[in-house]
Amino acid sequence: MVKKIVNGKLGKAYAFFYCSAPKADIEKVLPDARELAQVPNGLELTLREGIDLDNFKQDFQLVKLAQKAHEADNNYSITATLPYSTNKGTASNLVRVQNVLYASLQDKFHKDDAKFVGATIYRSGKGYSFME
Repeated sequence: MVKKIVNGKLGKAYAFFYCSAPKADIEKVLPDARELAQVPNGLELTLREGIDLDNFKQDFQLVKLAQKAHEADNNYSITATLPYSTNKGTASNLVRVQNVLYASLQDKFHKDDAKFVGATIYRSGKGYSFME
């Protein structure tokens, strides 16, 4: 689905990550993580299990980054969109959600054995930048 914002911007960012928790556990804590991270209501997150390159085929550079994420054993991806935001601003909000998500997974389900590593990227100019 292609989203279009008339007279404004649509910020987009992507996260590729490894998480030891099952998708059902992530989905249970994601709404609370959004709230605790205090991100804008318009931030839309699409969580996918696995790195399916077809989801990123609209952009050759993005496919290459997704392929590298897959090769690094990342098992989830999140696509974030935020109307009237920059790509960097959307990525910043996505990172905030991910940080709270990790802490929530540890607290509620996995105590000290939760593993959560990955990268968040956004289009910047002609390429992609990593969010620190």
